[in-house]
Amino acid sequence: MMNLSQLCMHIYEALGEPEDLGAGGMPSTSGRLKDFANMAQVRLANWKFPNGRLLRFPMLYGVAMFRSVVKTGTVGAGYTNSLSLSSAVGNTLGQYNDWIVEISAGTGSGQKRVITSYGIASGTAYEYRAHIHSAWDTNPTDTSTYKVYKRFYKCLRTWDSFLSENISLNDLSDIMKIEDLADEAELDNDDRTIAVTSYLTDTGTPSSYLYFGNRIIFNTNVDSNRWFRIEYYRNPTEMSSASSKPELPEGWDQGIILYARWLGLARNQEAQMAYAAKKDLEDFIQGMRGFYEMRYERVRGRATVDLG
Repeated sequence: MMNLSQLCMHIYEALGEPEDLGAGGMPSTSGRLKDFANMAQVRLANWKFPNGRLLRFPMLYGVAMFRSVVKTGTVGAGYTNSLSLSSAVGNTLGQYNDWIVEISAGTGSGQKRVITSYGIASGTAYEYRAHIHSAWDTNPTDTSTYKVYKRFYKCLRTWDSFLSENISLNDLSDIMKIEDLADEAELDNDDRTIAVTSYLTDTGTPSSYLYFGNRIIFNTNVDSNRWFRIEYYRNPTEMSSASSKPELPEGWDQGIILYARWLGLARNQEAQMAYAAKKDLEDFIQGMRGFYEMRYERVRGRATVDLG
């Protein structure tokens, strides 16, 4: 398997247009050639055939566990359209936007509201104010306790400040499967074109999910701590140094070169050469496909080609 430096040299030779490749026209692992190589690797890892079948490389499958988040505390003070959380569950502006706050005991017990904005209200350290979507029927007081929870979980990179309340998944491409470990049940996947339908403040055990943007959205708010298991497919790790190698299987470095050649020619608006380069790439993929058997087919109901 070639490293990034070797890939860049081959891409440079395949394009043959030094003036289009960066300063001095020389191969570099820090400029456009590197970008072409990394873009090509990601796009190959997500290649879709005309019939809808997908390339799927087993080394890019993964499993992650996460637990639904429920936080509790004591109300500092209740207001008509907000409340302060004196036992602050978090102190970052917007941290609990779109979460549910429920008065769990004391005055106003049982009421649920959507938090529309969250942050320090008056500059005092204790008053983390949660503004709500609808006025309380009975204002909670400092005798009340609360809990906050939600129906969505963001798939975030490891350095994100909200990671502890979401899911650590770098370079995620797609969600294959989600299981509720408590019930030993697989959740249904809602169609991307259909919104999750339920009331804003309903709670319960989720039976389905929608993966949209970087969010996994359950069909109900989860007001208890439950463990979930996710099977996912990710994008290859970026090649950053000259010695970096692609994550794709042996032999697919040639595919990266062919894809990068197509990208470069298309970028330079060389239509005829780009068309020929794309045909070479498609022939290569079909040829590589013949060396592998389809071991399993599971990509959220879509057929896959597993190229181990």
